[in-house]
Amino acid sequence: MVKKSIVFGYVIFNDGVDVDKAKIGLIANISSPTCVKDLGSFFGHVGFYCRFIKDLCKIAKPLSNFLVKDVPFHFTKKCLETFTELTEALTTAHILHPPIWTEPFQLMCDATTKKKVI
Repeated sequence: MVKKSIVFGYVIFNDGVDVDKAKIGLIANISSPTCVKDLGSFFGHVGFYCRFIKDLCKIAKPLSNFLVKDVPFHFTKKCLETFTELTEALTTAHILHPPIWTEPFQLMCDATTKKKVI
């Protein structure tokens, strides 16, 4: 197989996974949200990797409450802790791991495309 490849912002080696430093700079340096629009943008990044973050809904609960209509945006210490936890989860390689080649596994690919309808 390939000795090194970049997939979804991660450098995949035959013996492990590491984050692609060029891709995580934005997330690593993102400032905490100051309004619902900033929070929505952050959740866009989080949503892309949601399948790799265990208990994402439970972790993100203090922040996702702000997405409900007419909820005032008061960014508390708990919100900052949640934001930091999610940022760390997105910028570390432990959310992905290589397959165990000696055990059976299933590889699933999504080849769907969005077609422009005129």
